Amino acid sequence: LEGVTSWILQVDASESEKVLGEVAELANSVDALRNVVALVVGAEDMSSVPGADALVAAGGTVLAVGELYDGGKEGGYYHVGPLGPASGMTATEGQAPRMSKKMAYQLVAHSLAIESTSSSALGAYEYSPVALSKLGEPYLEEKFAERDDDGEFLPDEFKDVKMEGRLIRALRESGFTGIMELDVLLSKGIENFKQYIANPPVKESPFAQIVSERDAKDKEIMAMLEAESKKNEELALAREESSKQREIEQIAQEWAIKEYSLKMIGGDLDKSTSEKEYVKSVWDTAMVEAKKTYERVTSAEYAKELARKEVAYKRTDELFWEGMDETEKKKRQVMLERIKKQYMGMISEEDMARLVMEES
Repeated sequence: LEGVTSWILQVDASESEKVLGEVAELANSVDALRNVVALVVGAEDMSSVPGADALVAAGGTVLAVGELYDGGKEGGYYHVGPLGPASGMTATEGQAPRMSKKMAYQLVAHSLAIESTSSSALGAYEYSPVALSKLGEPYLEEKFAERDDDGEFLPDEFKDVKMEGRLIRALRESGFTGIMELDVLLSKGIENFKQYIANPPVKESPFAQIVSERDAKDKEIMAMLEAESKKNEELALAREESSKQREIEQIAQEWAIKEYSLKMIGGDLDKSTSEKEYVKSVWDTAMVEAKKTYERVTSAEYAKELARKEVAYKRTDELFWEGMDETEKKKRQVMLERIKKQYMGMISEEDMARLVMEES
């Protein structure tokens, strides 16, 4: 076996324990040997094969079949799966396990190409006439369920056979090749199919799909609008900040020029110092003062103060009015009392009010 990487052999079931043990020893001793598939022919019990464990432990594959015969139909139904006791009726019901040579050798060849057969002991057999007759029947559940004499529901003993047959048919109608079919059957294909049958996907109605597409489009539009809104907000904030900066710089410029004029008048600056030079020298201080001024003139208190002054300006012909500054109100009340005492009814109320407003 020097240099051999794959080895296929056929063993009679009566010699399996001895031969498979020897093959396992050889497989362990040859480093290059990666694929070993042993076809055990004549197996009557698909629950176990003597010697299979040794070859499986060595990384090989054991495929047990019953009687092999010539001929057979192309694309017939067959079962393939791990060796072990069956939980219900099997696809061999009514006859001993058997398989056509063509199908058996095809399974052996496919086993070399897929990982799902590696290090495993498998059993394979074709469907018996009894099993084939059950494939077209519904599962004996719900309205098709059968009852015993006591009215109790009877289990569908051929359910797994029917399910496996339906799966094989679905795979072939979907265009799966023989290798792909074998891989699915051995890779929890039946278990996954059972889960699918037990929990079928909910099919959405065309209307639901339309609504879903519309919702997706609405979300896309909303995302675009939100992005545009955010962009506009950022632009507005940038413009506002730019405008604020210009106003502060203008205030700083005015503050610096005013300081320059005052210092020139007071003789605190050399007459050779130009306005531009002075403004540049005190610019940092001017900006600090300008920011303080800006914060003050844009504050809520300043706005209230302006509002009070505006009201006072508009009410120059009235002595008292609603919302009048309390300090000013008290001042005028004191003045009014003083004038009343001073003139003792010599002048009218209108004249007294006029005198108070003139003095205040």
